[in-house]
Amino acid sequence: MLRANIYMGLYIQARGQSPVRYVLPAHRPRGARRLLRLFRPPPQERGALQYVPPPTSSAEQLRVCGDTHGQLQDVLTILSNHGPPSATNRYIFNGDIADRGPHAVEIFMLVLLFQLTTPYAVWVTRGNHEARDINERPANEGGGFLDEVVPKYD
Repeated sequence: MLRANIYMGLYIQARGQSPVRYVLPAHRPRGARRLLRLFRPPPQERGALQYVPPPTSSAEQLRVCGDTHGQLQDVLTILSNHGPPSATNRYIFNGDIADRGPHAVEIFMLVLLFQLTTPYAVWVTRGNHEARDINERPANEGGGFLDEVVPKYD
């Protein structure tokens, strides 16, 4: 059982709907490690190519969010405007989550939580900013993810 004191709550309320509560690991290495241990995609979902089923009716939505670059407020605005992931409201996060902005870690944690709580409603593609060499660059050279992670978790 995960302890409540290592989480911070996050409420997302889509227009005209009741708020939905999600929890994110606080800035503690132990909380982040616990979340990462929970996330184990099945072997058939670990390849470079993934099948994302298209919407089959007008009631289903597939939203593509790209290049969030650590801008958590932008992601929260998208979720507030369009609703959290569900079986009928699916999201593809089209890479470049990391670098430049100050909250890429929180976006990754949020996406992992969505993948754990709503399987097959969230997919993530890897952009060039999820590459190690770019993550290790300073922010003024187009990177910054390492500079974000070390103070939060070292």
